Amino acid sequence: MRIQKTLLVLITLFATFIPHPFLTTLGISSNLPALSFSPSPEQEKLLVFNKLASKAALLAETGILFISLQQTQQAEKLFSQSLQIIETISDPYQKAAVLSYIASKLVAVGRTEQALQLLAQSLQHQPNIQDKFLRKMVAGPMVHSFSEIAAHLVKTGKYERALNFAQSVSHITIKPRMLSQLASELAKARKFEQALQVAQMIRSNIDTASALHSIATNLAEDKKLDQALEVTQSIKHNSLKSNALELVVIQLAKAGQTDRAIQAAQSISDEMEKARVLSDIAVILAAMGNFDKALQLAQSSSVESWQAHAVSKIGAKLVETQNFEQAFQLAKTYNNETGNSGVLRDIAVKFVEAAQINSALQIAGMITTPYGKSPVLHGIASSMASLGHLSHALQVAQTIPDNDAKAQVLIQLAGLHAKAGDEKQSEAFFSQSLQLVQTIHNEDRKFDLLRMIVEKRADLGQTDRALQLVKTLTEFRQPWVLSSIARNLLKAGKVEQALEVVQTIKVDSSIASLKTELFSQIIFNLTSSAQAEKVSQVIKTLEIDSFAQSRLLSFLVSKLTSLGQVERALQIANSQKNDATRHGLFGSISSSLAASGQVERALQVAQKIPNTLDKGRILVYMAKSLTENQQAAQASEVLNQALVVVNAIE
Repeated sequence: MRIQKTLLVLITLFATFIPHPFLTTLGISSNLPALSFSPSPEQEKLLVFNKLASKAALLAETGILFISLQQTQQAEKLFSQSLQIIETISDPYQKAAVLSYIASKLVAVGRTEQALQLLAQSLQHQPNIQDKFLRKMVAGPMVHSFSEIAAHLVKTGKYERALNFAQSVSHITIKPRMLSQLASELAKARKFEQALQVAQMIRSNIDTASALHSIATNLAEDKKLDQALEVTQSIKHNSLKSNALELVVIQLAKAGQTDRAIQAAQSISDEMEKARVLSDIAVILAAMGNFDKALQLAQSSSVESWQAHAVSKIGAKLVETQNFEQAFQLAKTYNNETGNSGVLRDIAVKFVEAAQINSALQIAGMITTPYGKSPVLHGIASSMASLGHLSHALQVAQTIPDNDAKAQVLIQLAGLHAKAGDEKQSEAFFSQSLQLVQTIHNEDRKFDLLRMIVEKRADLGQTDRALQLVKTLTEFRQPWVLSSIARNLLKAGKVEQALEVVQTIKVDSSIASLKTELFSQIIFNLTSSAQAEKVSQVIKTLEIDSFAQSRLLSFLVSKLTSLGQVERALQIANSQKNDATRHGLFGSISSSLAASGQVERALQVAQKIPNTLDKGRILVYMAKSLTENQQAAQASEVLNQALVVVNAIE
């Protein structure tokens, strides 16, 4: 698990993809946040910390790690040095961004006052950013940093400091967002009175609604339902109000206040959401044994799908509580009124599970149309097969009018007989199911059934037969089925066979990511250097983009390193022509070595990274990992080397 985390971070640090600076620098990866518009190429470049900002951030991060190692004097020097560098940055965006970033990091070591000071400085530079896109982008991380600081201050009983800070902010959109975050943190800490007071100070409808939503949901979780409902009713944003109401209403129903819950649910503005919540209340009533009221509520729904959902759950609960006659009458009534075979199927299946086979079959017999009868009989037969009643399941399956549903049961029976050692009967069922597939005219349904057969054979270890059947599919459909076979092989520990299957997948732009992901899974499952060597040869021939290839190579060299094949990993890294890829692979190898306790060797490999900024990042990341793993002496050693490298950044 640690290796996977290390790899993902290193890919972010060294690949050509441009990460968001606030969340990515020094080992925290994230894509750009969702935007209402796309940044221009020039704006994307500006989103990344420049060298000066990166150096300042690395020095601060190093200082924070020294605090963790109880070396505060050294830490103070580094913080001072970091701030001096920031003073020399002329770009207001870079200055605001790095100050906000460092502020968020200081919270982890309890330096909230220092964090607030840096955040205040960051806010001062925000209005000076000329580019509207960048000015908007920097606001989000500022609010995020404040949220982390506020959470710490609330936890330590000093929320007034956070409140005073937020109130001092003059920015028209940042201030209400900060106050909303503070109210949310207070609510999480169950300081509801203070949270409501803060919410009342917000002068933005959406941010007020967001704060009240957080307060209401936390009140509901704390079973303070009267207050939760009162707060929810005061929310002036339909979507947030409905969302909070759903949670409060369900908690009311579970607490036995069903009438009140129903009344509150009626105020939900969205008809579909209202129907869903009322359906959930009906199910809760059934679980309490109040079946009459549950049915009355369910049948009053104006949305057929949610009415069916509730009736199905109520019927199931009736069977579970051995109210067989009432459950049967419900199925009969519902069939007469709606003819919804899905509900009847669910109730019939519950009868099978309760060993009431005749009742289940009588429910199927109520339905007059083949279209409606098939799913019910399918449910009965499939349930009987799962319970081990194979011969009875077959008898029911033979009566299913629809060949699609009948084939599904035969495929299930084929698998169960194979697992029981009856290969002859299994093959007979597979053969019958294939014959039925040929009678189906809908190509999508035909493919779904063929895929079921392929996956069932693969699950049984019959890979060759599964692959033969894949050849009968169109080239467009083959990759998705082959991927299922490969995953089944990996689950069974058959890595080399999985590799062979994945190699047969033909790549185009629509499935390149699928093949890349499969190779990633194969690499994580490698158990020998021989397997790793095979994979390395295959990766060379893959027609995928450079980022995806770098990603796979990073996984591979880390796996080779963990298998003790460090020289081979280094050989692969050295063979890469792209500087960023090569440096990234060195970083992967050195971090894997450090994670396994081979710090000296890790440092030697890190020295191969010529770019001081990249080298500094990887060394700080290594030190951070060692610190988190409580390897203080080794962390200190790496930190000192990192400091030398970071200071050399120009």
